[in-house]
Amino acid sequence: MGTVRKLQVGLLMGATLVGPALSAQGDVTGQKIYPERLQEDVEAFRRALHAAHADPYRYVTKAGLDRVFRQVKDSVDRPMTAFELLRELRPALQAVADAHTYVEMPDAYLEALDHSLPVIPIAVRLVRGEIYVQEELKGFRSIPPGSRIVSINGLSGREVLDRLFAFTVGDGSDSTYRYRTVERNFPGMYRTWIEAARVFKVAFVDPSGSIGEKTIFPLSGDQIANTMPVQEQKVGPWSSAYYPETHTTWCTLNTFDPRILEEADIKPERFIDDVRKDLRKNGSRVLVIDVRDAGGAELALAETVFALIAQHPFRVVQNMQVRSTDRPDGFSYAEPADAFYATVHASYLPGENGVYDLRPDDPRLEKLEPSAKAFDGKVYVVCNGLTRESAAAFVMMAKRSGRARVVGEETGTGCVSSCGGRELVITGANSGLRLHIPLIRYVYEGSPAGPVDRGELPDHVALQQPWGLERGTDAVRVSLLQMIQELQ
Repeated sequence: MGTVRKLQVGLLMGATLVGPALSAQGDVTGQKIYPERLQEDVEAFRRALHAAHADPYRYVTKAGLDRVFRQVKDSVDRPMTAFELLRELRPALQAVADAHTYVEMPDAYLEALDHSLPVIPIAVRLVRGEIYVQEELKGFRSIPPGSRIVSINGLSGREVLDRLFAFTVGDGSDSTYRYRTVERNFPGMYRTWIEAARVFKVAFVDPSGSIGEKTIFPLSGDQIANTMPVQEQKVGPWSSAYYPETHTTWCTLNTFDPRILEEADIKPERFIDDVRKDLRKNGSRVLVIDVRDAGGAELALAETVFALIAQHPFRVVQNMQVRSTDRPDGFSYAEPADAFYATVHASYLPGENGVYDLRPDDPRLEKLEPSAKAFDGKVYVVCNGLTRESAAAFVMMAKRSGRARVVGEETGTGCVSSCGGRELVITGANSGLRLHIPLIRYVYEGSPAGPVDRGELPDHVALQQPWGLERGTDAVRVSLLQMIQELQ
């Protein structure tokens, strides 16, 4: 995966639409396509959502969704490129309001994004609705880290953020996930939805309060990879550190994806057991479990991690539901999910309104007993808008059981239920666009304290701050450790 695509992972996997900038660069995937053919793809996407999506009517009625799709078809009234069609599909995806329902461009564009499409080489952080420079993605600094961006090519920072925010979709009304998606994918999103400029005139206010302006030239993913200085070997996706001055162990888990853990040669059960032993050896009084930016569909990992602190019987979900038990016919597939459909009849029973519920005797609904060796000290869980899926489920378990205080911001997965797991990928026969449709709805254990159309809310809000960017440090970690020390 190329350098720029690494910046785009949340974009492609999180319901944000992807495509080259319309007026600035054209369509790398081919020529304009007749509207009648594009309307066929729109109709195929509509039928596929009705037929297979695990929960398409949570925020819009069936009739309302059809109405939106009719409006989309009416807007496709002239020859368009695949990207232009993708832009027109945005209202339909926003109506479903599911972060796992998204459209991506064909491989030709994704390959170009990896290597050859030049982007603005700046990584940013969003703080209180403003854009701050985290670092420049090149071998030297011209804008100090922690600087607030006032404008780019005359467009105010606020307007830049508003335009990019409009092209993201989260679960329900969850806005934090959408902001973090823009933050993580800023270079590619800026090119996609604003401009592919030859130069970027960036006006900013540096950490000292001085006003400045610098001209930044775009770089491709390959150029960024060749220009950035070689970094020291990074810590693995799961790690822990002990802070003796506060008797605190900080456990960082930045993925709940089994594939990534396997590639890093991390065995979750062994890692958690080692942490448990270290807690006893060090006499830790406080455990911080940091799951910022973590995601992954394997709910068993949420159980594995929660077992480290559990004091009472626990489970992740109270139900799982599907709406399709056989693969819908009449579509062009990139991913048929055959393994899912081979087992769904044995695992799910007919319920109400065409929904199938997980069998009540399924092992995934059994409560697990806590371990006698579980840590019984003070626990904090740190999360953010990119804490999703099984990592978000862990946050819910930790908060709703009363076992931990949650610090950070709203999680990026719906607090009552969310869709994910196995998916169908429908390919538009004429445009080549690929619609991803989640097949499983997860209904989480317990009840949220906040709005039902949002993510799980923290007990204490804590965000990265401009001074942390300036110093190259994690302001959330610094502040939480300071709070722990003061409480002791």
